[in-house]
Amino acid sequence: MKIYITIVVLGVLPSILMAQRYPQSTPIIGWDSLEHLMVYPEICRRGGIEGAAFVIGVVDSIGRIDTLEIHANMKSFEKSVHDAIIQTKWQFSRTQKSYIHFNVHFFLSGENHLNVEAKSAKISVDY
Repeated sequence: MKIYITIVVLGVLPSILMAQRYPQSTPIIGWDSLEHLMVYPEICRRGGIEGAAFVIGVVDSIGRIDTLEIHANMKSFEKSVHDAIIQTKWQFSRTQKSYIHFNVHFFLSGENHLNVEAKSAKISVDY
């Protein structure tokens, strides 16, 4: 059984409130394709490390990320999420900015919990 706990860091709260003034944006390629762009860091997979990232950002009037904050329990997870988000084109409004706000979960699955090599890496996005 997995239990996910979302912690709101006080430093992130102003960004959330600021971004929510704008309409929510979605990736033009779709959420499933965005998941596939994210790579489970090999060092984390081999170490059996699972984690999560909290993402908030603002999309400019041409569909690119203007402001981006990623908070994760490991820098490797932050880099994977950052690289996928930056190369993605987002739906936008020509009259105002829009925002993105979602969680990314990195987890391992497999029948043999002792054999990290046999586990497959999974990534899911909650939007």
